[in-house]
Amino acid sequence: EGDRSGGLYGRPSVKTEVAIELGLVFLARHQSDDGSWSLHNYAAGKPYQDQIHETAALHSDTAGTALSLLAYLGAGYHHQDDKFQDVVRNGLDHLIRNKQEDGNLFIPEDNKSNRSVALYSHAIATIALCEAYGMTLDPMLHEPTQQAIDYIVQTQNTELGGWRYQPTRSSDTS
Repeated sequence: EGDRSGGLYGRPSVKTEVAIELGLVFLARHQSDDGSWSLHNYAAGKPYQDQIHETAALHSDTAGTALSLLAYLGAGYHHQDDKFQDVVRNGLDHLIRNKQEDGNLFIPEDNKSNRSVALYSHAIATIALCEAYGMTLDPMLHEPTQQAIDYIVQTQNTELGGWRYQPTRSSDTS
């Protein structure tokens, strides 16, 4: 049967819930003024910024924002109510505000990152939009979410059936 008070078979334990909440507070403190989160520059503007020596080879604020949003959404928080609603709304607004006309959610960074992480980042951001829309059915999310999905379809390699680093080029299982 297992332990029904938490963990695998029931609700997370109190310790787990506290850890999740502390992680969400950490993320809220590190959200940029524009609503994004950065994977490589998360301490920008913080007093301890000079103590962090980042060595990230690839950058994607799109992925950082989407992954952070997924943490909130996975914990049951969304942009329409509760204590993190402004944080989540600002993150969603950032993704939507920077969406390209064709539905692409990736915000270009440096050349190496642009070549390597654009489609991965877009996919993660699309999952975040889908999750937020699925949780709330907010009509304001419908069109940008559908455009993001349409972009995924447009970038598929029609011969091999998958995706790689650049739209319509090659295919792999990652």
